[in-house]
Amino acid sequence: MVMHLTVLMRAGAPAYDVAGELVEHLDFQLRRDVDRRLRVWRTDPDGEGRTLLTVADHRSKDRLRGGYDIALSVDVDDELLGWELFDDLRILRRPALLCQDTRVLLAWSPERGARVAETDYDIWDDYLLEPVTAPAEVAADDALGGLYRRILADPDDDDLRLSYADAVAADHPDYAELIRGQVARTRDSREAIVWEPDRAVELYRLVDRYRDDILPIEARDLIDDRFEIGGGFVESVTMEADVFLDVAERLLAVCPIRMVSLKSVSARVLPALVALPQLARLRGLSLAWNEIGDDGLRTLLTSPHLIGLRWLDLTRTGVTPAGIELLAASGAVPRLRYVRADQSLALNPEPGFEWTGALVYVGKAALAERLGERHDAVWLHRGYQDMWGDALGPTYREV
Repeated sequence: MVMHLTVLMRAGAPAYDVAGELVEHLDFQLRRDVDRRLRVWRTDPDGEGRTLLTVADHRSKDRLRGGYDIALSVDVDDELLGWELFDDLRILRRPALLCQDTRVLLAWSPERGARVAETDYDIWDDYLLEPVTAPAEVAADDALGGLYRRILADPDDDDLRLSYADAVAADHPDYAELIRGQVARTRDSREAIVWEPDRAVELYRLVDRYRDDILPIEARDLIDDRFEIGGGFVESVTMEADVFLDVAERLLAVCPIRMVSLKSVSARVLPALVALPQLARLRGLSLAWNEIGDDGLRTLLTSPHLIGLRWLDLTRTGVTPAGIELLAASGAVPRLRYVRADQSLALNPEPGFEWTGALVYVGKAALAERLGERHDAVWLHRGYQDMWGDALGPTYREV
């Protein structure tokens, strides 16, 4: 029967550096998965199998485990193999625990030596360490991790994504092609350049193949299946408003989220939502099918964090022309370039845009024209610019 064991280690160093030590001192080999997980492996001494470890930064609030900052995970057929691996790891001279689920089997540190569990309820106070409170750091020579950190800090920079594609091309050539393809398609869509069907289908296939792998391991307990890949990474999610409030800080710390579609937005959650600093990272926000009305929109516009928003979906929200004029007069959304609203409002000036800036349709704009006589909001005066501020050239056409 396969057993899942975890070695928790107090390293005081990023996981990438610890993986390097395993390569240097214990003859492991290293690879990175598409989601940047560190995998190290070596052939067993008898040559009949191999030991595969996942090396990850570890942060826990558990009293005992909170003092250990690296997790080495391994599946073994025999608990003895776990003990042998744990014994090998002593060469790193770092305090460590060998755990099966919530149970500690063995502890070791340079100061205290080894101790073996005698019962399932052993107390391990003698191996308690000061809690690790500092966030996990990217190792100085972890080029891929550093690139991803830069993408998180500036998710609008497509050149960073293309550099990332170059960095992973040797180990994951199809994933690199996915990143390049999605960046190219978004850029082309902004100029109304239509791809040939075969080229688009091939990109869809790559996205379908890698979609679940791209989701970072740190985000898998934060979002369900309602996420989309853009520019090679998880950047669009759909979730309940109260869930987003709970996970936003952690989620945006590990994914370059730029678009959020919220469900179940109510007067109860709106005040907390508008106070959320992570809204500043969003370029697109959909409130569609949430009956917030003009009062809810007024509350939304009290937020100081909508400074980066370019696209807003207010369809089926109960917002009236009075609410649209409230939005037009507001200074809360200085970079807003497109508002999607009910067709009956006749708001959308031509051309129409998706949140990425892609042209999607052309519509009449009676309300926009009327409000444009009184307000200078850019999204009321489109005509000759795309959503990202560039002049529309001769490639513009209906799509």
